[in-house]
Amino acid sequence: MNGVVRKTISVVLLLVLLIVPCVSLSASAEKADVYTENGQMDMDVVFVLDASGSMLYSDPNKVALDAVNLFVDLCDESCSVGYVVYSEKIVASSSIISLSNQKNLKNLKENIGKIEYDPNGDTDIALGLTKAMNLHSENQSSDPNRKKVIVLLSDGNTHLINGPRTVAESNKELSSTLQSLNSKNIPVYSIGLNYDNTLDKKELEKISAKTNGKFYETNTSDKLTFITSDIFSDIYKLEGTECEIKDGNAEIYIKDNSVFYVNIIIRTDLSLQELNPVLTSPGGDKVSLTNNDNVKMTSAGSYTLIKLIYPESGKWNLHLDNATKENCKVTQLDFYSVYIKQIIPESAGVGESIEIKASLNDSDGVVNDVDLLETITMTAVVTGSEGETTVELTRDFDGVYSGEFTADTEGEYTIKTTASSEKFEKESAAAKINISLHSLTSKDESSEEIVSEPEETDSPDWGMIFLIIGIVIILIVVLIIAYMIWHEKMSRVPAAPTYTAPEPVEPPKPKPQPTVQTPAPAPPDLKYVNVPLVEHDTLENLIKKGSEDAFNANPDDYQTNTDLEALIRKGPEDPFNTNADSYETDASLAAIIKTGGEGLGEEKKESAEKEPTEVDEALASLIKTGGEGLGEEKKGPAGNESAEVDEALASLIKTGGEGLGEEAKASARNESAEVDEALASLIKTGGEGLGQEKPFEEQTSDENDSTEDGSY
Repeated sequence: MNGVVRKTISVVLLLVLLIVPCVSLSASAEKADVYTENGQMDMDVVFVLDASGSMLYSDPNKVALDAVNLFVDLCDESCSVGYVVYSEKIVASSSIISLSNQKNLKNLKENIGKIEYDPNGDTDIALGLTKAMNLHSENQSSDPNRKKVIVLLSDGNTHLINGPRTVAESNKELSSTLQSLNSKNIPVYSIGLNYDNTLDKKELEKISAKTNGKFYETNTSDKLTFITSDIFSDIYKLEGTECEIKDGNAEIYIKDNSVFYVNIIIRTDLSLQELNPVLTSPGGDKVSLTNNDNVKMTSAGSYTLIKLIYPESGKWNLHLDNATKENCKVTQLDFYSVYIKQIIPESAGVGESIEIKASLNDSDGVVNDVDLLETITMTAVVTGSEGETTVELTRDFDGVYSGEFTADTEGEYTIKTTASSEKFEKESAAAKINISLHSLTSKDESSEEIVSEPEETDSPDWGMIFLIIGIVIILIVVLIIAYMIWHEKMSRVPAAPTYTAPEPVEPPKPKPQPTVQTPAPAPPDLKYVNVPLVEHDTLENLIKKGSEDAFNANPDDYQTNTDLEALIRKGPEDPFNTNADSYETDASLAAIIKTGGEGLGEEKKESAEKEPTEVDEALASLIKTGGEGLGEEKKGPAGNESAEVDEALASLIKTGGEGLGEEAKASARNESAEVDEALASLIKTGGEGLGQEKPFEEQTSDENDSTEDGSY
């Protein structure tokens, strides 16, 4: 595969990586525009907390922080929470984070618990609300159809003695912020702490009224947990039940099996240890409040919350030590994980009977719990140009509610269905139907299921368009690559050879060359010179240079450097044929083996009589094998006495000379010849890599005798 194909494939992979995410994002964006109820809470809430100096007096025990934590505990994992702490400046804030992550939930509560009131702080409510609105806007992961809420807590009006801006500037910003919150359908629930009866309620009431929220007032922070639970109930249209306490027992009654959560809120100054709660199921079994997937318990300074998940219907009993109706309040708050699904036609004609169908659904489909459905009242409100019309829906045996209405005028109508019971109220999203003078389609053909979705527009399905375009581009590029690969393979096939008869060419005539006679080489002058033993530098040159520097020793010892080279190469195959007396390695040889031949150059002489030495096969084998297999005696040639290598020399060669300390003395009288660096390297490597040479048969004669040809 050539470079062009490789580059083309790289471009294709890059296109795929770019197109697929774009298509996915586009499809996700299209899906986000259609909201489907799932029975979960699906709420994004931001708490705006006053941290001015006056809060030190209105809320000395920081009950406001407990109230925030209680609200968080009432939420399910589909909710997200953020907060803003303000005075005349933003003291602290947290972006909106999901409660589905337990680590996020833990960090959120820890950070809320660390909030401190500013003793010198003023109050700028507009600053806090604007920041909360921006947190909602910055929460890009939030579905546009999720519930968005702001909970504001303050003990006074905007008060800016020390700046940094004037009250008029703050009020101007507040007016703009409230208008934006109203357009974004974000209600503000305001809580006024009127501990000293100086609270100007008008400002907080205006904030809630202009955003379709609700205002609460209290003169003691002890009621803040009641208020926050009431706000939660108002958002989800829940009806709490106060449970009477008798002899420390509170009865929890669950009417049906469609309850998703049952929140048991215990408000008291008693600690959790003093309460020692014990919960008993309808069957009489004690229920563990810890390490239980279906029961969650949390506790703060002013409340304890027990959350039952999909509990069994019937009567539960909660026993609380030391609890009375005076010092303890128990509230039961049920949350039903249900929603309303509407089924209406898209269009109809004037005067036609239009059928409205609706059902109560949960994650498993249509709810068929008879105990629950018997308590439900289902009502549809039809809004048109002539006003509102209420249609009562009746339930059939399948759990589906239905009713009819007739439109007298043409135009667009809006239909919204509400389900109400003693425990909760659920409201569907508004669905639209077009009424014309003549029906565009029959009711059977146009009937369509509309699941709590906002007003649809005629915008194209961009997700599908991008997907189709991406697939077409990928197919085209793949075809191009396939063609290029095929073309490259075909170009590599050699063309069929064509035969052309060669023209006859007369070979050139060779030129005569002069004859050159090469004289035969003169025979080498092989004479041995009887000179004194040279120092180590000559021996070093001998080993380094080979035959270029003959060994100037007694001819009865080493005839030529070639013989010595053969001895070193072949080891035991060619031992020295000299005196059979064995010799021990002296300290000089030990140092050579240990240091690898470093520091050579000095000559050490022994006082013994100079006699030729012979290295037998045992020593040669010892050098080659590193001392392995010692212990056997071998005899040299010509009846020489065996030279046995002792354990000291074996250890020396095996360990590289480590641990030496004793000096071995030679038994011969010849001068000791230290081995230079080359010989040391030879001993260290065991002679590996050397060539083999036919051993030289050494002539045995006296030191001063002449050779066979009479030369010395």
